Amino acid sequence: MKKISRAGIAYELIIGILGIAIPLYLAIKGGIVHPPVLHWIFFGIFALWLAHTYITFGNTIVSFEILIYYFLFYKYGYVNAAITAFAVIFILWGYYSIRALKVSGRESFYYLKRGLFNAGSYGLIFTFTGWWVSLIKTNIDVFIGLTIVSLVLLNELLIFIDTWLYGEDLKHFKTWNYWKSSFIEGVIYSVGVSFGDLYQYKGLLSTFPILMVTLLLSYFGRSANITSQRLLKRLSYLREMNRILRILSSILDLDTLLESIVKQTFRFFGAKFVTLCISDEDVGIYRVYYDGEKVSTEKDGKPCIPHNSTIISKETKEIVFPIPKGGGVLGEMRLLLTEIDDEKIGFIDVLGKNIGISITNALLHRMSIEDSLTGLYTRRFFDKRLREEFNRSERSGEPLSLLMFDLNDFKLLNDTYGHDAGDMALIMFTGYLKKYTRTYDTAARWGGDEFVVLLPRTNRSEAEAFMQRILKETRNTTIEFDGKKIKISASAGIAEYDPKSNPDMTPEKLISIADRNLLNSKKQNL
Repeated sequence: MKKISRAGIAYELIIGILGIAIPLYLAIKGGIVHPPVLHWIFFGIFALWLAHTYITFGNTIVSFEILIYYFLFYKYGYVNAAITAFAVIFILWGYYSIRALKVSGRESFYYLKRGLFNAGSYGLIFTFTGWWVSLIKTNIDVFIGLTIVSLVLLNELLIFIDTWLYGEDLKHFKTWNYWKSSFIEGVIYSVGVSFGDLYQYKGLLSTFPILMVTLLLSYFGRSANITSQRLLKRLSYLREMNRILRILSSILDLDTLLESIVKQTFRFFGAKFVTLCISDEDVGIYRVYYDGEKVSTEKDGKPCIPHNSTIISKETKEIVFPIPKGGGVLGEMRLLLTEIDDEKIGFIDVLGKNIGISITNALLHRMSIEDSLTGLYTRRFFDKRLREEFNRSERSGEPLSLLMFDLNDFKLLNDTYGHDAGDMALIMFTGYLKKYTRTYDTAARWGGDEFVVLLPRTNRSEAEAFMQRILKETRNTTIEFDGKKIKISASAGIAEYDPKSNPDMTPEKLISIADRNLLNSKKQNL
């Protein structure tokens, strides 16, 4: 569907109005020559059917009904051809407009507007061609050649102006395929000459062979077009699906992946709303919603009970399909669509399987970089992030701070109350780190009861303030275990890398300084 252009709409309306007003005025003023009424009606109905079974060449529509228009033009004058062409085309597009009301009012208006323009275009080109050729005296062969060329070129001119006013690409007007379709139009017009001569000298029945041939050509050409368009459409969907699968397979961060899944699925299916639900014993329950504007995520809510097979409801335009994982089901996707496209439905199984693979890979990646107890990053991942941020800081000249924390008397806590109590203390402290770290900070479990936090674009005084918030929260907290309240405290060490004042710093030295300051802090707490 074309984009909206006021100039384009005004132009199409003017062409449509002039295309019927001028021929009607001429008919009222000077009368209209026509074949017997029943024959005329028969030709109109046949032209209507041929117009409906049009064929396409690239962006151009070609239909065999123009031979009927030219036959009437050739034998009965341009007023008859203009009025017949306008009536046939406007009736057909009016039918398309009524049918489109089931989809949307906007699409219905598009068909009505487009039909008025197409009908008006043929009304004008036959009227104008008939008028100017009548001003010159010539033999029949020259008349036929001039009028056919005029009809083709005037039609292309009106289409060119319309395309330009809508700001669309004009490159296809320079292509051989485009002008090949114009040549075919000229050939079809010329068949109208033979058709007219047969009708004039042999009667209506003698034209049936031509009518049957054009009917068959139109029908088989239309069928070939539909098959070709369907294949091209499927190829386009296949390319889009491959693009989506490449994107999903490249994302290892689970949260980013889930957001990308709902967005890509929404766009591919042209959905109104998308819901993704996954249940995994390692990461819990995720529900992700997308309405085309905002992604919403819920964690650890009500479990989802996924279906084992795809469910399609054409009445409600809903689709539910499972996300497989190994031999089981990881979750499901729920789509609310504007319309159900059977070609796109064929990609659901492929999409579901690849979503399952991508989520599984993201879960494995998360398990490899996250501590299973605290959910913080592992030491190995932290080392990687430290080097990345250190290099970035070195290039930008911005400060980088590192904090190292250690829970006081953690061994005594484990020995006295057991490892479950120790785990509770670790989880509690982790909660404070997650509470105060920013999205671009990196917090990790360094080992045992030690934690590290990397603070990019943060100087020593800012890191000190962050550290004191964590320590204060910890001092004011107790954990309850076996009916007993256990007080928790922590110590911390800080290190800063300022590329401007300390260019000889290395990641290893930064960790060593933070560790040394942590030990000094612990000694002071004793």
